[in-house]
Amino acid sequence: MGGDASKVLSATEKITKELDEDHQHDSLNNMKISAIPESKTENIYKTVISLANAIGVPMEERDIDSVHRIPSASTNIPTPVIAMQMEKGGHLL
Repeated sequence: MGGDASKVLSATEKITKELDEDHQHDSLNNMKISAIPESKTENIYKTVISLANAIGVPMEERDIDSVHRIPSASTNIPTPVIAMQMEKGGHLL
C-alpha cells in the first residue's frame, strides 16, 4: 500500500503545482484599481479605459475581458475594481 499512497501524493502535488501556475498566469492579466469613486450610473469599462489612457497606456473597451468591483470589508472607501485584460498575440497590452 505504501507505493500507492506515494503515487497518489505525487499526483496530488503535481496537480496542485499546475493549478498554482495557472492561477499565477491568470493573475498577470488582472489589474486591481483602488479609490475609484462609486456611482449608481457608473460605467467601469469607460473609467478604466480613461485611467489607462491618462497614464499613457492606450486601451479600448475591446482590450478588456471583464471589469467588476470586488467586495471590501471597509464601508467608508470605494470598493476596488478588478479589470481583466485580453491578451493580444500572447502578450499583455
